[in-house]
Amino acid sequence: MPAALELLQVKNGTAWVAALGPLFTTIIVAVLAVLLWGNPDNWGWLTVIQVLLLRVALMWLLLRIDYLSLQKQGYAVKQLGLADPITLPYYLFSRAKVFGRSKLYGITWCALLALDILLVFA
Repeated sequence: MPAALELLQVKNGTAWVAALGPLFTTIIVAVLAVLLWGNPDNWGWLTVIQVLLLRVALMWLLLRIDYLSLQKQGYAVKQLGLADPITLPYYLFSRAKVFGRSKLYGITWCALLALDILLVFA
């Protein structure tokens, strides 16, 4: 198990990219969806489901990139008890706990997703 000082030296750039994932994926998916499926007014339920799945996949990918970044930095993430990225926001809360950081990554992710949901249904 790495010493506490080593855990505090973790680089967090990819964690912030993952935390801002709901915002980034909204922009990316909006552009891709219009390019692939055309005008949103003409979308059926199948297209909406495909767009949502694409968005979830991109959010997972951003979390996975952070997970791999930690491994590249030399951390044995499984031994540290870090959650798997497939758990989406729980991964960010787990990361904060393992590395002794603020839960702001997870809170940011959840707040952006909640804001996005509110804007869709407004």
